[in-house]
Amino acid sequence: MPSCKFLGTVLDRELTWERHIVHRETQAADALFHVRQLASHSTLGLKHVTREWERSVAQSLFYGADALVFQQTQLKRLNSEVARGAALVLGLHHTATPAIAADMLQWRNAEQRVQHTQMHLLWELQHTAPPKTRRIYQALIAPTLHRESTHARLQAWHVHTHALLAEFETANSTRISTASKKEWGDHVQSFLRAAHTDHWLEQLKARVAPTSAVPPPTSQRPQRVCAPRPAPLPAVRTLQPEEFVGEVVTKQVGDDLEVGTVTSYDPHRQRWHIRYRSGATAAFTASHMAAHGPPRTACALQPGTSEHAITEYLLHRPKNAPAWCVAAPALSAYQRRHWAKVITSSDLAVCRGKYTSKHGDSSRQLCTCKSAALETIEHFYFECAAYAAVRQPLTDAATEWCKLSAEHTPDTGGFRQALLWAATDSQLLTPNGPNTAGDDLRKRALEFYAKAKAIRHNKSMDAATQPTQSA
Repeated sequence: MPSCKFLGTVLDRELTWERHIVHRETQAADALFHVRQLASHSTLGLKHVTREWERSVAQSLFYGADALVFQQTQLKRLNSEVARGAALVLGLHHTATPAIAADMLQWRNAEQRVQHTQMHLLWELQHTAPPKTRRIYQALIAPTLHRESTHARLQAWHVHTHALLAEFETANSTRISTASKKEWGDHVQSFLRAAHTDHWLEQLKARVAPTSAVPPPTSQRPQRVCAPRPAPLPAVRTLQPEEFVGEVVTKQVGDDLEVGTVTSYDPHRQRWHIRYRSGATAAFTASHMAAHGPPRTACALQPGTSEHAITEYLLHRPKNAPAWCVAAPALSAYQRRHWAKVITSSDLAVCRGKYTSKHGDSSRQLCTCKSAALETIEHFYFECAAYAAVRQPLTDAATEWCKLSAEHTPDTGGFRQALLWAATDSQLLTPNGPNTAGDDLRKRALEFYAKAKAIRHNKSMDAATQPTQSA
């Protein structure tokens, strides 16, 4: 019997807790359905949806975590579930970067949640547990601390929790043996908050930081031994995508070697257009260019949609505090979710179609208007011809904001900065102090968004033809 379930915890022979994590993820997914229904109501407050997520999803996801020791890969999976829950509370599309939502809400990460429950259980084992449970615990823990325990599989939890206990008691004069439940809980909570306050920030920074080394494999399975292959020659030059125009490409087609030239580059679809000497044409992706392009030539790394969104968010992110759209007391629940969608481009094709772009179909990131441009924030709010009839009030408000700020010109670039300020309230965008045109700008942006969505989704339809009535 490879595993069994006992009181909601899945036990396997090696106590790796992998099957338990899978089981808890399944149970949490069932509980998430109700939270998703609540989050679909745009006027329901964030705190109500958050409370329901904590009550149903979080309790199911971290059930039994106080008595278990998770590996880093398992904690990473739990963090992914927490971030997806934060994105759901803010009403973001599933393609939006969930770590941004978790950082905006300043949610606790998986490590903080697990360690908090472990320290709570440790206090109960020493103070409020039944006498028989305390005797068993003391019998198990005494040889463990002296590294003479015969309970090898139980030793990991004791070593882990007492290492945390040593950190807690070193940072504070409070001792678990003499502290009350409230004192110990407050001490643990403040310590964990300080230790994990930058978790989501560091995770976002790691997404956009350039990496030069390949991370080591996480699997411990023995690798299959294969015959050594000659290492590819290192690249001697790096070109920007536009600089490949005019370069020669070669591709083996059956027994023939096709030779062609790069004629142009499409930045929206991230494709190079190729014309072969035979007259045929083709479109190359980055992987095609690496395989068939000029030898020993690399393409400069181009940040994707997620990297652009993360970089811009980090630039205007408040330090150690929830995002402005979450913390501002005067905003309604609808407005909070709206500005979160502006920050992440959640409602736009540039975000919703980014995964299909990675698999070779960038057309899903384009706007449906005739310009065939990427549907970004500036395009949707200030450029798309489909919404020109309802844009003038927003343009006037953005122009007034740019004039009063004295830092931005009233053009598309300045309008974008105005909209970012409206969503983030960033002081970097208003170094001269508060802008009196800000309230009107936010009001006009909300009105434009509602009217643009009405134009997009309310399509008029002709009435169905009626059969001819016989006389």
